[in-house]
Amino acid sequence: MALRRRDFLAGLAAFPLVGNSACADVGNVADCASLGDIAASRSMFFGSAFDIGVIEDPNFRALYAHQARILTTNLSMKFWSLRPEEDRTQFARADRLVDFALANQIALRGHNLIWNEWNPPWVKQLSSARREYWLDRHVDEVVTRYAGRVHSWDVVNEPFWPGHHKAGGFRDGPWYEAMGKDYIRRAFLRAERADPGAKLALNESGPEWTDPGTEIIRAGLLRQIDEIRDAGGRVDIIGLECHWMAQNHFDASRFSDYLARLREKNVEIYITEIDIDDDRMPDDIAERDELVAKRYSELLLVALREPAVKAVITWDLIDPLSWYPSVYPRPSGSQRQPRPLLFDAKLQPKASYRAVADALRSRVS
Repeated sequence: MALRRRDFLAGLAAFPLVGNSACADVGNVADCASLGDIAASRSMFFGSAFDIGVIEDPNFRALYAHQARILTTNLSMKFWSLRPEEDRTQFARADRLVDFALANQIALRGHNLIWNEWNPPWVKQLSSARREYWLDRHVDEVVTRYAGRVHSWDVVNEPFWPGHHKAGGFRDGPWYEAMGKDYIRRAFLRAERADPGAKLALNESGPEWTDPGTEIIRAGLLRQIDEIRDAGGRVDIIGLECHWMAQNHFDASRFSDYLARLREKNVEIYITEIDIDDDRMPDDIAERDELVAKRYSELLLVALREPAVKAVITWDLIDPLSWYPSVYPRPSGSQRQPRPLLFDAKLQPKASYRAVADALRSRVS
């Protein structure tokens, strides 16, 4: 996922506390069924990313608590957020996210323990030996702190990036520089020791598409499952992000085939960060919303035919909380804003909400 996320926008319109009746059309959010409940009736999860801004706004908080049965931390559990300096930690925001999930009986996904992006400058100045020390210490301390309260961890995020031209297509960065691909195995073994009850996920962006380099990523993920297990570790979940960017190309048959290959590895599959880039779509809001909804349907109807897919998680629920405004900043005065998610700035459900609800209902439990 991208490095910049917009995690707070205050002052949006208030809305009634949502109920449980069906939502036949885009209307008052109080009339909308919980996507989390629909998914649960099909023995799977629906949820969203969230961060501190969600729980500080009572309207956001009510919407997320009603719609989600699983939540993924956005920024507040990343390495840089927790360890801005070598001798200073800040867990307060992450603690509040954990407390919110527990209070609302929502499963929590910790995102993420180790990533070769979004690390503080001090990590990059360490020797290889010190980086090994800090990987071990970080995984041990963070997983132990939240043991028994986190459903699953994205232990390693996005290990592949063929554009870095490393053997095997690996993503470069401070952990890879210090340990090569062994940092992945090392992180999984440490996480399992720290909380044997948590599910362990390898999260990646790219296997969903047919773009250049995606076959390298697909093959690499399959190899990593085997290599971690051969070393005595566990991989319980493969996370496929599914940020459908404007330049991506989707082939339903190839996607379905890859999901089946993952199932053969005896892993659960989570759609972990789905949203739809509408930058190249028409300005007309109604037309654009329908095109966004069509893409949600196209991908999820394929994914949910695969029994190993156990969760669908959007990267936030509300358009203004999306990361896309940071990807496509608009000139001053522009009225166009990205609409990649399920609810709009007034917290009203959109065509994409209906598309996701219909896809979940299509699931044979």
